[in-house]
Amino acid sequence: FLGLGCTSLAYGLYFFALRHAETALVAALQYLEPLATLLLAWLLLGEALHAGILAGGSLILLGVWLVERGRPQAAAWPPMVPAAGSESTPEPQHAQQG
Repeated sequence: FLGLGCTSLAYGLYFFALRHAETALVAALQYLEPLATLLLAWLLLGEALHAGILAGGSLILLGVWLVERGRPQAAAWPPMVPAAGSESTPEPQHAQQG
């Protein structure tokens, strides 16, 4: 379950996010994978959540929050990218020969 379910889902979302968000943000959010595993194990397998597990999850959330709180706000997501060949695509700048 952990290998096929949680880890494959986490890495699939990780590579999707790398295409659409800043690398530093995606790297910090990768630390949330254990929490996703715990949540899915609790929901799907009926695993018990003990005080130590909840405390560890809280520390993970605190660490991600501490890393991300000092970062400037990113641009809107998903980024607006003009379609290939549209008129709004800027032309490459070439050196003037004179």
